[in-house]
Amino acid sequence: MSLVDIRNLLPAEWIAKESADSITVLFHANRGNHNRKSFVFPRKIDFDEQFAELIGLYTGDGDMHRKEKRHLTYASIDIDIALFVRRSLRDRLMVNDKDIHITAMFRDFIPTYDGVANLLEIADSHISLRFSDRAKHTAYNIQISAVLHNYLFFDYDYIDSSSDESLWNVRFC
Repeated sequence: MSLVDIRNLLPAEWIAKESADSITVLFHANRGNHNRKSFVFPRKIDFDEQFAELIGLYTGDGDMHRKEKRHLTYASIDIDIALFVRRSLRDRLMVNDKDIHITAMFRDFIPTYDGVANLLEIADSHISLRFSDRAKHTAYNIQISAVLHNYLFFDYDYIDSSSDESLWNVRFC
């Protein structure tokens, strides 16, 4: 186990307010709306086996295919793994429910809003249900609505912009 200080991961141009236990970050983007939505992160993260598992799950089943992606997204057909990711985001990274949206994609079995909300410990107002001919099993897509999480934890270096191949690095390894 090692502790990683989040402050060491922040780019110099990001606006951050620090306290002993957390860092509130305002991401400055050169976009027309100049959104100053803040996000709170723990001051330090225990890089232990469970956190490594969360990073591994995201790199294996998360959406990392585009550098410009504005959301951190994870999908699983296994409710236990989806719940682990959901709890880790809430308990270890301080992600508020207001910044999470979950889509349950289904084909044969039609889940209910209440059912998915109870399984993933979130209000049903954060749930969408979507039919898909391609879904063999119900899949749970967990999305955090913030570019911050992608840029804070992952560093993208594209090998060749004309190919789909890309390299990524976890910023704190």
